[in-house]
Amino acid sequence: MAIGQTMSFATVPRDRLVSICQSSNKADVFETILKEHPQIARERLTERLIDQGIDDTQRILKDLDDYIELHNAGLQSAIGILGL
Repeated sequence: MAIGQTMSFATVPRDRLVSICQSSNKADVFETILKEHPQIARERLTERLIDQGIDDTQRILKDLDDYIELHNAGLQSAIGILGL
């Protein structure tokens, strides 16, 4: 991910994704789905994760949303402070 780029599901760093998923196997499934379908709708992503046996999909997506929101808010704040 480039400096100053807003974060999305597809750009969450691998180590953070593994931490949020609490499993490298779950993170692998998540990454595979996003690589196959980069513009996948959230509802379809949820279905695919559940179909792959990820039973805590809702928690994972909520935690990812929280992480991304915090990152992007910090980025916007920094850009505002720098006047960019």
